[in-house]
Amino acid sequence: MQSDTNKASGVTTEGRHASAGAVSVAWLSETGPRDENQDHARLRLHDDNSWLIAVADGLGGHPRGRDAARAAIKSLSRRISTSGEMFEVFKTANGAVAELAPRRLRCSRREAHRCPASTLCAAAWTPSGGLLVGIAGDTRPVLLWRDDESWHGKSLGRLHRNISIYGYVTKYLSAPRDWPAMGTTDSDPMEIITDDDIGLPADPSAIAIVIASDGGWEPLVRDVYAGKTKQSDPVGKAIAAAVGPDDRDAHTIAIRIMETARSEGLTDNATVAVACIAQQPDANTD
Repeated sequence: MQSDTNKASGVTTEGRHASAGAVSVAWLSETGPRDENQDHARLRLHDDNSWLIAVADGLGGHPRGRDAARAAIKSLSRRISTSGEMFEVFKTANGAVAELAPRRLRCSRREAHRCPASTLCAAAWTPSGGLLVGIAGDTRPVLLWRDDESWHGKSLGRLHRNISIYGYVTKYLSAPRDWPAMGTTDSDPMEIITDDDIGLPADPSAIAIVIASDGGWEPLVRDVYAGKTKQSDPVGKAIAAAVGPDDRDAHTIAIRIMETARSEGLTDNATVAVACIAQQPDANTD
């Protein structure tokens, strides 16, 4: 596993990347114009080609955002094989973030802004369980697939943000101090997506999962949100457009997306995590 560190020209970049055969994973993070980086990420790549990537983003306006993101990431298990395991991972991460709050606070809606909080998005693949994605917040997962000519992309799940109130995230870690039971529909504190939900394209030459914090994906779609252009799924299209047609590994894809976001002008911490599979794995292989 290799690391990246770059502090040249006022740019602070950190990251990790690893590869094994046709599978590669990577993450990159930049502080941007902020005083500290409140994003954090993790990757795992195992001998059976199973993998895990995750990005957490400490919520602005809440205290100890850096600590919250790191607590969420550090609590993650090394492997996630089922929807139930993904739910339990988020439950554990929620508890780790909630523990950072002062004991005198109950983190009610009135006091929520005084409690540490973080978004979390995790994606995992195992031979037995296939692809799983868990989301709580506005950190966005995107599916990329490559045909003979170029990369294509689509966002996965919903954006857990109230668009009428700028920056108000509707699902995040520590929002519920008592994590409810799994499967309570609209009351679920997170969203879980499987490969059956996604509908993977047939016979792609490569598939990649990209997870980007809001500081990473927002610069790519600034014109769309400013009303200058209109298009469906602007995040998926913008991330696919940032990747070169010949890019085939996670590290290069992460670099391309981060370079594009930086060129558009970072206004926040920016983090991108990528898992890339050059050929779609056989989900029936144990």
